[in-house]
Order: sequence, then C-alpha cells, then structure tokens
Amino acid sequence: MSSNIDQFLVQLDTMKLNTRRGISDVAKESAIDLADNIIERTPVDLDDEDIIHIKGDWTSAIDSVPSAVNRGDSSGDSSRKDIRDTVQRWNPMAGEELDIANHERYADMLEYGLYRHKTERTTASGFSSQAPAGMVGISIAEWQQIVDKNAAKK
Repeated sequence: MSSNIDQFLVQLDTMKLNTRRGISDVAKESAIDLADNIIERTPVDLDDEDIIHIKGDWTSAIDSVPSAVNRGDSSGDSSRKDIRDTVQRWNPMAGEELDIANHERYADMLEYGLYRHKTERTTASGFSSQAPAGMVGISIAEWQQIVDKNAAKK
C-alpha cells in the first residue's frame, strides 16, 4: 500500500513541477509578445535622428530599471534580441520582475501625446501620427489576451 501512496506522491510532485514550468513558459512567451507589440507600435521617423533611435532603444532588466541604450536601430531588432535574452534569464516563478524601458527623450511624447506643435507627423491631440494611441498603454491593455493565447498553446 505504501508504494501506491509513494507513486501517487511522485505523480503529484511531477504535476506540480510541470505546472510551474508551464506557468513560467506562458509568462515568458507573453512577456516577449508584449514587448514585440510595444516595439512594433513604436514610430520610426526617418527625418528625425532622435526618433529613429527610439524603436531600437527598448531594453530590459530583471528586478531593476534597465540602463539606457542608444542603438540607432530603426527596425527594433536589437530591442527584440535584448528583451528575449533577458527573458531567457528571467524566473517569474521566483518572484523576479521583468522591467522593460525606453529612456529616449521622445518616448514620453510618443506615449502620452505631448507634442506641442502640430506638424504633418502629429495628430491634433499631440501624438505621433504613427502611434496615435501611444505604444505601451495600448499594448498593456492587450495583456490578458496575450496570456490567454499563450496558455491555450500549452
């Protein structure tokens, strides 16, 4: 009888481990998808060197504010690689926080519509015409859908 209980306990431990791994995988995949959405929504303005750099200057860290970077990458590929590399080291099940940031001086203007002068590249409310609803807030609003999508794949 004892062996049946022991087997059952081993099965429970295995299920617990697999569940924790599954939750961690969903969290990591969801974080990458969220970051990809933010980067994709970040405008690129080829006429303004400062704005070109914003898409490539998303960066990440674990349990700390990420350091500023200046990559000059208008594709965002360097940001995606940086965040994927950080996510690989991230342990959400240990309570670690994943922090994603962009320290470029125009980032707040793009997110919150703070352009004061209307141009052909801005909306009447001060946003970039390429990101009329910002990048981060609109992506965060999709978080639950992102998580649900990744959980359904497991």
